[in-house]
Amino acid sequence: MALKDKLKWGKSSSASNDLNKALYSHWYSPFMPINNLRNLTNDIKTGYMDNDTTYSIINKIADTAANIPLKLVDENGEEVKSHWVNDLLLIPNEDNTIRDIIFNYYVYLLSIGNTFIYAPKLESGNSTELWTMPSDLVEVVSGPWHEPILGYKLMEGNQEILFPKKDVLHGRLFNPRFQSGSWVYGLSPIQVAAQTINSLNAGQISQEAAYKNMGPPYILSSQTPEGLTPEQQEMLEDTVKKKYGGAKNFNKPMTTGTPIKVEKVGVSPVDLNIIEGSEHGLRILCNVYGVSSVLFNDNANSTYNNISQARKDFYDYTIKPLNKDLSQKLKNWLIPDEKFTLEFDYSDVEVLQESFKTKIEALEKATFLTENEKREFLGYKPIGYKPSDDKIKKDEEDDDFYY
Repeated sequence: MALKDKLKWGKSSSASNDLNKALYSHWYSPFMPINNLRNLTNDIKTGYMDNDTTYSIINKIADTAANIPLKLVDENGEEVKSHWVNDLLLIPNEDNTIRDIIFNYYVYLLSIGNTFIYAPKLESGNSTELWTMPSDLVEVVSGPWHEPILGYKLMEGNQEILFPKKDVLHGRLFNPRFQSGSWVYGLSPIQVAAQTINSLNAGQISQEAAYKNMGPPYILSSQTPEGLTPEQQEMLEDTVKKKYGGAKNFNKPMTTGTPIKVEKVGVSPVDLNIIEGSEHGLRILCNVYGVSSVLFNDNANSTYNNISQARKDFYDYTIKPLNKDLSQKLKNWLIPDEKFTLEFDYSDVEVLQESFKTKIEALEKATFLTENEKREFLGYKPIGYKPSDDKIKKDEEDDDFYY
C-alpha cells in the first residue's frame, strides 16, 4: 500500500494561508518523511546517557514534574470523577503508569527537543491506551503545503510503521530555523550545550585515566652510557605496570639498581582544573535548563535561604510552565471539543504551601482588593457573581472608602 493511502488527510489549514504557501509550497514533497538534520540518537547517548550532569538535571526536572498529580476538572475547577480520560490516566497501558508516561515525555523533550506520545483513537474519538514512542527514531511525514505535518513514521529494523497525526502528540521545543523543514523538529538542548557537554565528557575520561594510572603519563629513561636494549625496555615497562601500576600501588616506593630518569609528559587532573571545569559546566547546563545549580550540590554561594528560594523557584519557573504546556497539549489532543480541562495539582507540594500561606496572610490585610480579585491572585476561579463579591471591605480608618 502506498504511503499516501496509509495516512489520511486531517484538518487542513486554510487554503488562503499565505504564510504556509511562502514557507512550504516550494520544497515540500507530500507523503515523504522530513529528514532531521541532527542525529538525535547520538545526542541521547552523548548528552544524556554518557553525561552524569545532564542526566541529573533532566531526571530531576522530569521526576519532579511527573510526581505532580494530573486531574480532569470542569469549568468551575471541580474534579470530574467519571470520564474516559480518568480511566486513561489511571491505566495508560498494561506496562506503564501515567507517571512513567510523563517522565518519559520530559526526558525526550529536555534531551533532544522532541517527544512523542501515541494514543490510538477509536471510532468514537476516545482512546484507551497511551504509549511513549522512541522519540529519537520518529520522523515527521509531510503533507501538502496547507497541512505541512500529515503524520509520523517509525523505523524499527527494516519495518516502517506509520501513524496518522491524530494519534500522536508531538511535543517540541521552539526551533527558530525554518529552512528546509527544520522547524517541524524541536531544537535539541543537547545541541545547544554540545561544547559544554563534550568538555565535561572529555574531563571525565581524563580523570578516569589519571585515577587508573595514579598520575600523569611519564617517560622512564636509562642514565647509563650504554642505555637499555629493547628487551630491557620491555622488561622495565612490564615490571612498572605489574608492581607500581593501579590504585592499590599508589605511592608505593620504587627501587632499582639502574640509574633511571623520570620525565612527566602530561599534567594531573589538578593542573588541568578538571574539578573546577566540572563545576563551571554544571552552572552552564543549569542555565540552559532554567534551574539553580544550588539544587545540584553547588555550594559555592549557597545558604539556607538560597536553597529554600531555589526550591520554590524550581516549581514556579521550571515545573509549572512545563506542566501547564503539557496539560494544555493533552487537553487539545484528547478532548478538544469538551469544556473540561486537565490540570496539575500542587496542593501537596510543601515548599509551595509555605509561600501560599505567606500570600494568604498578606491578602487578609489587602482591604483594597475584592474577594474575587484575591481568589484570582491565588490562582482560583472567581466565585459566582453577587454584588457583595465585588464590594471592597470598608477601611477601618475611613468609613467613606468603598468600591
